[in-house]
Amino acid sequence: MALPGLLIEYLINGALALIWLYPLLKRFGLPEINSSYLPVLALGIYVVGMVVDYIAWSVTRPLKYKIRRQIEDRYGIEMQISPRRSANLRQAKFAIYAPELSKDAAMRSSRDRIARGAIINTILAIIINSIITPYMLLTIILGIPALVISIIMWMSFEKASYSYELIAMQAITEKIEQEKYKAGESKIQSIK
Repeated sequence: MALPGLLIEYLINGALALIWLYPLLKRFGLPEINSSYLPVLALGIYVVGMVVDYIAWSVTRPLKYKIRRQIEDRYGIEMQISPRRSANLRQAKFAIYAPELSKDAAMRSSRDRIARGAIINTILAIIINSIITPYMLLTIILGIPALVISIIMWMSFEKASYSYELIAMQAITEKIEQEKYKAGESKIQSIK
């Protein structure tokens, strides 16, 4: 993933964290923020976004691999190497053989990261706003459907992204095999 993509993902996750972080900071006497501190605030939002993404990655990882196994079964593709290594291998092959596919896969991955961050931000918003604000019941009534939607959204995006990666990888592998075959035929023709 390119740096600007990660920058935007972390800023979005950090900005979403303000839903639970702001009431928490306000509870502990958050002072008025002077405009000269805005760059520091942006940096803080970025760091919070990184933390949220890491927690989201840790929490969703087991389910992610279950989803991926289902997709592999659906397409009849069995990964012979570890899932982590195969993801890196896919990204490398996309970058070498199909740069446009690489960009599209990166955009899809970015969407997945933001969606998984939304899950953690929603959970934290429900917990913290239920404790801090006097609107506990309202927070729960609004929060639970938001959490369910966040989970469904992430799962749908994860399925779509991984399906796309596998199909793209299969197409690249077929293209490489065809090029090898054509190169072999050319050698045979030149020998004759």
